[in-house]
Amino acid sequence: MIEIGVSSSHLYPGARLSLAGPESGAAVIRFADGTSATARLEGSELTLAPHTTRAGTRIAAKRWRVARSEDGLRVLAKLSA
Repeated sequence: MIEIGVSSSHLYPGARLSLAGPESGAAVIRFADGTSATARLEGSELTLAPHTTRAGTRIAAKRWRVARSEDGLRVLAKLSA
Protein backbone atom coordinates (compact mmCIF):
# COMPACT_ATOMS: atom_id res chain seq x y z
CA MET A 1 0.00 0.00 0.00
CA ILE A 2 1.16 3.53 -0.80
CA GLU A 3 1.62 5.95 2.11
CA ILE A 4 0.99 9.60 1.27
CA GLY A 5 1.69 12.39 3.75
CA VAL A 6 0.11 15.86 3.60
CA SER A 7 1.40 18.88 5.54
CA SER A 8 -2.12 20.31 5.92
CA SER A 9 -5.62 19.07 6.78
CA HIS A 10 -6.77 18.99 3.14
CA LEU A 11 -5.58 18.81 -0.45
CA TYR A 12 -5.43 21.86 -2.73
CA PRO A 13 -3.63 22.83 -5.96
CA GLY A 14 0.02 23.41 -5.14
CA ALA A 15 0.09 21.08 -2.12
CA ARG A 16 3.21 18.93 -1.82
CA LEU A 17 2.77 15.32 -0.74
CA SER A 18 5.32 12.84 0.56
CA LEU A 19 5.17 9.42 -1.04
CA ALA A 20 6.33 5.99 0.13
CA GLY A 21 5.61 2.64 -1.44
CA PRO A 22 4.66 1.40 -4.90
CA GLU A 23 4.21 3.71 -7.90
CA SER A 24 0.45 3.11 -8.14
CA GLY A 25 -2.44 1.37 -6.44
CA ALA A 26 -4.29 1.57 -3.14
CA ALA A 27 -3.12 4.29 -0.78
CA VAL A 28 -3.67 5.82 2.62
CA ILE A 29 -3.36 9.59 2.97
CA ARG A 30 -2.28 10.92 6.35
CA PHE A 31 -3.19 14.55 6.96
CA ALA A 32 -1.39 16.96 9.32
CA ASP A 33 -4.41 17.06 11.65
CA GLY A 34 -3.93 13.36 12.43
CA THR A 35 -6.77 12.06 10.27
CA SER A 36 -6.40 9.71 7.33
CA ALA A 37 -8.36 8.64 4.27
CA THR A 38 -8.20 5.88 1.72
CA ALA A 39 -7.23 6.75 -1.82
CA ARG A 40 -6.01 5.33 -5.12
CA LEU A 41 -3.07 6.60 -7.15
CA GLU A 42 -3.07 5.69 -10.84
CA GLY A 43 -0.60 7.52 -13.05
CA SER A 44 -1.22 11.23 -12.61
CA GLU A 45 -4.63 10.82 -10.96
CA LEU A 46 -5.24 10.61 -7.22
CA THR A 47 -8.76 9.59 -6.16
CA LEU A 48 -9.56 10.41 -2.54
CA ALA A 49 -12.43 8.74 -0.65
CA PRO A 50 -14.85 10.79 1.49
CA HIS A 51 -13.44 11.60 4.91
CA THR A 52 -13.85 13.90 7.91
CA THR A 53 -11.23 16.34 9.23
CA ARG A 54 -10.36 16.48 12.91
CA ALA A 55 -12.47 19.67 13.13
CA GLY A 56 -15.48 17.68 11.90
CA THR A 57 -15.64 19.01 8.35
CA ARG A 58 -16.93 16.35 5.96
CA ILE A 59 -14.99 16.20 2.71
CA ALA A 60 -16.64 14.56 -0.31
CA ALA A 61 -14.81 12.14 -2.58
CA LYS A 62 -12.54 14.04 -4.96
CA ARG A 63 -10.17 13.41 -7.83
CA TRP A 64 -6.91 15.29 -8.23
CA ARG A 65 -4.33 15.64 -11.01
CA VAL A 66 -0.87 15.17 -9.50
CA ALA A 67 2.70 15.25 -10.79
CA ARG A 68 5.72 13.43 -9.46
CA SER A 69 8.47 15.59 -8.01
CA GLU A 70 11.87 14.91 -6.46
CA ASP A 71 10.35 14.75 -2.98
CA GLY A 72 7.05 12.99 -3.76
CA LEU A 73 3.97 14.44 -5.46
CA ARG A 74 2.58 17.88 -6.15
CA VAL A 75 -1.16 18.51 -6.57
CA LEU A 76 -1.82 20.29 -9.87
CA ALA A 77 -5.61 20.60 -10.07
CA LYS A 78 -8.93 19.25 -8.84
CA LEU A 79 -10.66 17.15 -11.49
CA SER A 80 -14.41 16.99 -12.05
CA ALA A 81 -16.20 14.12 -10.34
